[in-house]
This record gives sequence, C-alpha cells and structure tokens, in this order.
Amino acid sequence: MDEIGVFTPEQARQLWQWYLQSVASGATSQDRGPRPLGSQADFCVILDAALAAATNSKTGATSCLAKVCKWDVTTKRFSEVAYQITVYNHSESTAHAINTFGTAKWIDGHWWFFGDCSAMKTRGSV
Repeated sequence: MDEIGVFTPEQARQLWQWYLQSVASGATSQDRGPRPLGSQADFCVILDAALAAATNSKTGATSCLAKVCKWDVTTKRFSEVAYQITVYNHSESTAHAINTFGTAKWIDGHWWFFGDCSAMKTRGSV
C-alpha cells in the first residue's frame, strides 16, 4: 500500500486558500494556484502581526498572517473577510507594525506584502 504524503502547515494553508477562492466559489476546473484565473490579481490586507524587515532581500524574507479585506461599493468601505493569507516582506529597509493596511501581490508562488501607510490605531477603523 502506498504511503500518504504529508503537508506542511504552509502548504495546507495555501491549499485551503485555493479551495476557498476557486472550488468553494464555483470556479472552473481550469483554475490554477491559490488564485483563480480571471479573479482580482491583488488583495487588500491588514497585518495580523508585526512584519519585520528582511535580513536579505533574496533569502531572508519575513512573513506573517494577514486578514484579507473586500471593498463594499455601497458603503465605500473595506471589511475583513473570514480568511487569512501568509504575506512576505522582502524589504531590508522597511518593517511594518501589526494592523498595517496594504497590498498582497502574488509573485513567484507567494504573497508579497506592500505596506500602504502607518498602522491603524484601532482595527475597527477599516
């Protein structure tokens, strides 16, 4: 009998993100990766922990979880959704505090974080 493979926590998180964004939302079988084809290329996110500066832009990226946000055209506000993604900081000169609002871009197999502003004073101000 063949052995069953083992997932790392990060692989399991990416698989769950792919499921939430493609299978659970009715996407087609041609979708690939954690983001379905034809969907929004970037996410608006809020950091759930501090994100330190990278120690080396190629090999020392830091990471943390971030809550994904969706824009509501009626209220003209962002609201946090039920899932998180792991974001990475490749900047050696910039660290980000918890509750920093920014963009997560899918680059080379991971979500790259780009901070937009200083951290929010309170999380409810999204």
